Amino acid sequence: MDAQSRKALFRARVKETAQKADKRIDSPLVRYNELDQAVCKVCNVVIKSESLWSAHQASRKHNEAVENLKARAAKSTTHNKTKLTHTGAVKFETQSIPPVASGTRLSSTLPAGFFDEPEAKQQNRGMN
Repeated sequence: MDAQSRKALFRARVKETAQKADKRIDSPLVRYNELDQAVCKVCNVVIKSESLWSAHQASRKHNEAVENLKARAAKSTTHNKTKLTHTGAVKFETQSIPPVASGTRLSSTLPAGFFDEPEAKQQNRGMN
């Protein structure tokens, strides 16, 4: 292989790499993993090519996953209440859940001394 053919081959590979970089999917629902593969953030599915992204977006599983994500987000950020109006119609009110202040203890946290040694727990209970 002579020098000119190697240069031509190298230029072709550089051009191919540049075109591949241009084919990256530009969507907020796509991330790229460490192997530079497109991955759907909602479904966690590897998208093998740019042309398959539109097909994946139209799929039933992707749409169900998006709806589930929207429902979970709505459930976690708002609290819905229903009221009966004087005419008997149901009226929905939405209230925002206030953020938890820093330093406050949530009820789901472990009690103080939970990881103490068993002997210390028995002494605290008076079982020694």
